[in-house]
Amino acid sequence: QVPVAAGAATSVSLSANTPIPRSGALRATHLLVYAAGASGESLTPAVLEIVDRDEPSVPGGLEFMDTDPTANHVGGLLEIQSSGSESTLVSYNLYWGGSSECQRLAGFPLVESVSVLFSSAGPQCTLGASCSVITIDKTSGNAWVVSRGFSGYDNDERATITLQGPGKIRFDRFDTEQGYDILSVGAAALSGSSLPQNITVPSGQILVTWNSDYSDTG
Repeated sequence: QVPVAAGAATSVSLSANTPIPRSGALRATHLLVYAAGASGESLTPAVLEIVDRDEPSVPGGLEFMDTDPTANHVGGLLEIQSSGSESTLVSYNLYWGGSSECQRLAGFPLVESVSVLFSSAGPQCTLGASCSVITIDKTSGNAWVVSRGFSGYDNDERATITLQGPGKIRFDRFDTEQGYDILSVGAAALSGSSLPQNITVPSGQILVTWNSDYSDTG
């Protein structure tokens, strides 16, 4: 018990590493404070929802299509939509489930674990004089907008942007001198005025390089 001075606020320190009670699917989600007297506790408590600082965010969703024609077997690309915040995450862990009720299938081990690396940092322009004219802005969740602007570009521009997968690159606007001013995403070399298709970025680090030549611009 903590002594309380009448009319004063009371502070109670919970020790670090105090476990949140959990039993099966049940988990404590709130703290309740009842006033206690000689005749017992109050009927109504003060209530505060527990916000666990280190509780990872929930993944945003899953997309999967089975491409294995064998019965009772599956194969294909599973896309995991990033959590709203990945700043405290280290991986996404994949398990088999017995229903849509978020219960793991008992007796079956971890299927796969995908590391989350540098996700909170986002894309970074790491090399080249043109980094000063490239903007990188976070929008929502773990989405970023990388832009050279809408007023064209100059000759002899150079920039290298580091990305951390997994993820997807979508183009909203694209216009360069065909065959000479080139945006390279990994092994893909892009130029011209046609809008490129979405590019799926695998797990790990890839480089996006931008180079314009000595004459003509898009």
